[in-house]
Amino acid sequence: MTAIDRDAAPDDGAAAVSGPGERKPTPRADFAGAHPGRGPDTIFHFAAPADWQRAQATGAYAPDGWTREGFVHCATQAQLDGVIERHQRGRGALLRLSIDAAALGPSLRYDWSERSGDYFPHVYAPIPLDAVRAVEPFTAPP
Repeated sequence: MTAIDRDAAPDDGAAAVSGPGERKPTPRADFAGAHPGRGPDTIFHFAAPADWQRAQATGAYAPDGWTREGFVHCATQAQLDGVIERHQRGRGALLRLSIDAAALGPSLRYDWSERSGDYFPHVYAPIPLDAVRAVEPFTAPP
């Protein structure tokens, strides 16, 4: 994955991109590499109920993936259908978290996915519970 430094992005909306080989994919003008406040207001994450329950006791959402990978995978509204198809199928009962992107500050970055051909929001810290605006039951397709 290639990281975008949202705070270092130039004013013209071009992404500041870093990563292996310094490959610079064409940024999406609607949010990729944007300064904070120019990206989507809400991002989404699918949580296992046990992880969400654990977050209630600790005050922050930090699923196993955060510990393993160093970030929490999220998606924009436009990316949800693809994420559900590629990653949620067969997972059963989940919770869809609606997260206030601005509340995440610099821990929110958009990383390029070669496999999906898009920039995805990743949160490089546990997500504070007060950043979660809604929690809705979601049943993943079989």
